[in-house]
Amino acid sequence: MNIDIRHILSVALAILVGSASAFSQHHITFMPQWTPQAQFAGYYVALEMGFYTEAGLDVTIKHLSSNSNQNCMEHLEKGDVDIVTNMLIGGMKERSKGFPIVNVLQTSQNTGLCCVAHKPVKSLEDLNGMKIGRWESGFAENATIAQKELGLDIHWVPYIYGVTLYIANAVDAALFYSYNELIQLYLSMGEVPADHIIFFNEYGYNYPEDGLFVTEAFYKANKDDVDKFVKASKKGWDYCRTHKKEALAIVRKYTTGHHIRTNDVHQEMMLRVVLTLQEDKNTHEATYAPVSKQLFDDMCRKGIEAGILSGKVEYSDFIVAK
Repeated sequence: MNIDIRHILSVALAILVGSASAFSQHHITFMPQWTPQAQFAGYYVALEMGFYTEAGLDVTIKHLSSNSNQNCMEHLEKGDVDIVTNMLIGGMKERSKGFPIVNVLQTSQNTGLCCVAHKPVKSLEDLNGMKIGRWESGFAENATIAQKELGLDIHWVPYIYGVTLYIANAVDAALFYSYNELIQLYLSMGEVPADHIIFFNEYGYNYPEDGLFVTEAFYKANKDDVDKFVKASKKGWDYCRTHKKEALAIVRKYTTGHHIRTNDVHQEMMLRVVLTLQEDKNTHEATYAPVSKQLFDDMCRKGIEAGILSGKVEYSDFIVAK
């Protein structure tokens, strides 16, 4: 029997190199701010396509339950996870309360927040005196800022998720996101009259939304790994732009695996809107640029006036996104 020593040595070397590579990978636990959906497609794609692994990271994605009374920031504070997504204003809110977190990536450049009424509305002022549904779990800070600044008398009615409250006529109007509940409404009722919808980005409240957040301590101790996660995540989002069908198939794996009630049409429309909200309005390109200091300071001032922020958040302390 002939023994090829060189072949045996090459196989052994490959095993050793592979083992060393796996051993050297740094583990990251990541949590989006909601249950699996195309809103987080770029992160799923980065994991499934091996972009995180190529960067030397061993990434685990955890999700909240739709029945959970906790949010991702609570998990971050407890140390259950290392990196989370959240609304920019939500991150600022936590920082103003003394939780030392930093913004390491800003994917969203525009807000998808809208208000859908049962009658024509020409401006935000037309919402005065209405009974309006909003999420019990939060995510409505931009609407609160507008309400306080304009002096609107609004009776807020909390709901968990979905569009049932609106369809049942239990409220005069409801806050929705253009990439989620508004699509659900279209799929449930057909086309909604355009003059029944107010988009906040058209009325001076175009505040960027989703970004990535870590604790200050974790960032200082693991800056290289965080930077690698950010770079691989951008690669995942860019891949979504050029391979939408493949990205949606990956999203379906997560929604199915977590028993999320949805459908392919909803997720396809969601991905399309989310990708648009990531684009600069002038260039129509996704640059993942951090929020400008001018807009940040405007959000901070108005957030304090609306009682959302406990105090001033310093741009240089909070924004480390590049």
